[in-house]
Amino acid sequence: MRLFGLIGYPLSHSFSAKYFKEKFAGEDIPDSEYRLFPLKDVSEVSSLLANHPDLQGFNITIPYKVAVLPYLDQLTKTAKAIGAVNCVKIVRDSSGVKLLGFNTDIYGFKQSLLPILKPYHYKALVLGTGGASKAICFALDELGIFYTLVSRSRLDAITIKYSQLTEDVINDNLLIINTTPVGTFPD
Repeated sequence: MRLFGLIGYPLSHSFSAKYFKEKFAGEDIPDSEYRLFPLKDVSEVSSLLANHPDLQGFNITIPYKVAVLPYLDQLTKTAKAIGAVNCVKIVRDSSGVKLLGFNTDIYGFKQSLLPILKPYHYKALVLGTGGASKAICFALDELGIFYTLVSRSRLDAITIKYSQLTEDVINDNLLIINTTPVGTFPD
């Protein structure tokens, strides 16, 4: 049995297990299973690997897209540039276990944005400053779209606080991207 999964905490909002069960069945991918692995701390990755020798890879969600980096052996060029990963491939061979980190958030975001992008979308607000926002900002840079991050606390040259959002700021940034868990099922 080939095992795949999702790490993060909490995972009660995730539809990944259902999605992949249906995908494996619908595409006739035999002997494959996808499970949720709610890890209260990212350091539990080591025991996850030890307890599941058939695990071949996992996706990553809140709050570990950045925190998992020290546990990885290699990053793709894009994942390294972004500074966050959302997919890990596990390679087991005679030399041991190697974890390879990827970021597919950038691809998914760009593919969903490009068909609806208009010339007036040259400025964006990115709500949140976590791992997902890193991929979004990387994609916006590639697309030549100026962005401002919106955070609860952090302030720097490209970041404002939510309390600084005004009607003028919103009207000046017609592209608004939510990378926070706000609105995540079931809340």
